Amino acid sequence: QAILDEFGEGILGPEGEIDRGKLGAIVFADAEALSRLEAIVHPAVTARVDELIRRAMEPVVVVEAIKLIEAGWHRTCDALWVVTCPEEQQLERLMRARKLSREEALLRIEAQPPQEDKVALADVVIDNSGTLKETEKQVKREWTKVPIMPTWSIAGV
Repeated sequence: QAILDEFGEGILGPEGEIDRGKLGAIVFADAEALSRLEAIVHPAVTARVDELIRRAMEPVVVVEAIKLIEAGWHRTCDALWVVTCPEEQQLERLMRARKLSREEALLRIEAQPPQEDKVALADVVIDNSGTLKETEKQVKREWTKVPIMPTWSIAGV
């Protein structure tokens, strides 16, 4: 409701749901609008992620979020993994997966800090420019290095 209050009913789709394409067209063309959206969304997402982590029984929890660094969530993580690929590949993937024009995809990429800034903060960098198998191999290799604490020590038993 807060998003509707901020951006109006023009962002709704035919079923009354928020149309991400309509909202994206607004916020990725206007940095101030994106900031207003993030001010609404980030606190709710942070609360939900915190709740899920607290309830988790697994010894390791992975949080995948495009705005992890920008929202400051990386400061609460034990390790930060950053996945990268060349900008042209990002553009192609966004255009294909989300049916965006080149201009729309570029606006989304430009709304993020440069990849090199993220890489500078990373504990692990995954190069996602190759095949899915190549990316999977890197992830598995790095995953074997993650220190897994017994569940009982996490739960405080």
